[in-house]
Amino acid sequence: PDTPQPPIPAISILVVEDRMSDQQLLKRCLDNSHLNIASCVMVDNLADAKISLRKKDFDVILTDLSLPDCRGLETVSSLLAVCGNGALLVMTDANDDQILRECLSGGAEDFIPKQDLLQVNLNRCISYALLRNRARRDDRKARLPKTDDITELLTRFALIEAIGQSGEICKQTSAINTPKSHQTGAIIALSIDNFTDLVDLYGMAMADHILHQASIRVLAAMPESSSCARIAHHEFACWLPQSKAKDAEDLAEYLQQQFDQALTVKNALVNCQISIGIAVLEAETPHAAALLSYATTACRQAREQRSGLAIYCEREQRQLRRRHQIKDEFAEALACGDIDLVYQPIKDLRGNRSDVYEALSRWNHPLIGCIPPLEFVDIAEEFGWIEALDECVLERACLHLANWQQGDGTAPKHLSVNVSVNTLMQPHFPKYLYRCLTENKLDPEQLWLEITESSLIPELSECKHQLSAIRELGVAIAIDDFGTGYSSLADLV
Repeated sequence: PDTPQPPIPAISILVVEDRMSDQQLLKRCLDNSHLNIASCVMVDNLADAKISLRKKDFDVILTDLSLPDCRGLETVSSLLAVCGNGALLVMTDANDDQILRECLSGGAEDFIPKQDLLQVNLNRCISYALLRNRARRDDRKARLPKTDDITELLTRFALIEAIGQSGEICKQTSAINTPKSHQTGAIIALSIDNFTDLVDLYGMAMADHILHQASIRVLAAMPESSSCARIAHHEFACWLPQSKAKDAEDLAEYLQQQFDQALTVKNALVNCQISIGIAVLEAETPHAAALLSYATTACRQAREQRSGLAIYCEREQRQLRRRHQIKDEFAEALACGDIDLVYQPIKDLRGNRSDVYEALSRWNHPLIGCIPPLEFVDIAEEFGWIEALDECVLERACLHLANWQQGDGTAPKHLSVNVSVNTLMQPHFPKYLYRCLTENKLDPEQLWLEITESSLIPELSECKHQLSAIRELGVAIAIDDFGTGYSSLADLV
């Protein structure tokens, strides 16, 4: 007979499984498990799982090891990095004992063979995984120091504990302890941006004294009800219960004024350059650790933008995460040929004809969907991929035009292709352009190169030789957005 299972409260479950048949099977098993399930969310890739975990704290994460965007141990480590206190269980078709042992030693609570899903007692499996997870957390918490040796402030984990005990956020679940309409609170995160320079200048022993004096100044600026901690090497955070955004901003400005004055450390005057980030408690804030993470994210943003102060905004962070994802994956997408072209007719209003088509690039991302060039062209320019992108688009456009001409006679008279000034200025570009035309047996007059006026005119003196060489080939140059920049007809003659 089965061992009696310990009772567990209502739980939330995240399922990460890309195979529809396995999703349906697992749903049936969960429905029949008699678990007290408050909510169950199913996603089919790691990226969506991370988004779900940022929005909500799940008690249990059931994941397949092989996902479309991640495989093996990397799946486990990626989920553990964002799953908070959730218990991670691995589902797999694999019979590789070594990988399964590494998953367990890496932080997974258990594994379930997919072929045994119908036979496995999910109630017992999940219940004991939650108990092991809680015991592991309690053991880790008991061994962690409560105060920092150098500053005598709270540690990062003690601060999270203090936030949870303040009655604003329940630290272990996504539940909120007080009515949402009455919840207020904020975290201020502070970073000493020039700390590395101070270490190089004064040495590590002196740097410890600098941190101690900085902590005294931070503590003196905070109200008595606050909880202050050293959360990283040269970063501090203060929890302000019952504080609203304006209260936190006023305190942050006061902190900046205090650090405008040099610290006196061992008879030396030390200037600390600081950045401050603020995160305000919202109804959607899942847990204390998330709120602290939001504040440190805002602090990093203030440091990178050299603005001194930034307030966390979820909408801006979503845009930033999307931009980072595009940046991280663009080079591989370009190399794998994932950049597609669509063709937009340019109407001649005098004859209502479409003799000219413009080639427009699109990136069909497997998870995000269709990404327009507005989102990735500036990234390509910033990180040095724009020439590769232009050449990819030009080659494909010439090939498509050649195939178009061999079809049913509907090929356009001219095809316009956007080219950046960076690409235009490359010494080899006219020869490269000639090769594209000859390999596809195209008449040079069929091709137009389109360049934005505002980017061309400042570089016009350097581009004149290239423009002449392109004109000698018989390829026309079209100026895009003419009249929005310099609008000088003399420059076009």
